[in-house]
Amino acid sequence: MALHPEFRDNLSAHAWLWKDHTSFAEAAEITEKARRSGERYLTKCGGVYSSEWYWSKILHCKRTAPKVFDAAYAWVELADFIPACITGNLDPKTLPRGICAAGHKAMYGELWGGLPDKRFLRALDPRWFRSPSTMQCPP
Repeated sequence: MALHPEFRDNLSAHAWLWKDHTSFAEAAEITEKARRSGERYLTKCGGVYSSEWYWSKILHCKRTAPKVFDAAYAWVELADFIPACITGNLDPKTLPRGICAAGHKAMYGELWGGLPDKRFLRALDPRWFRSPSTMQCPP
């Protein structure tokens, strides 16, 4: 996003480092909602979701930088982006996602069919999905 002229000076459009904790409130909210839902989404991360991870950062961007969020087509972990750059596969529809990072960062689990379901994500923000194709993050 930062390579596009309209976002060049917008820090929210640049890479969000894993050590960034600005999404601490979103992480706490995800932890609480996952616990209350009875879903097993937190089983692979010790029961507490981190502000350094996927959904908390995306939700934080949605809330604090809506123009960046609305302009984004997909979200990619750095561990997936670097191999994509090396192989030349930067298409978010076909870019391979690593199951290791997805397991705890994106709460991916085969026991519940992959990523958290849309019902859970909508409980975090009812406007999470703009269209059926917005969720472009298959592991």
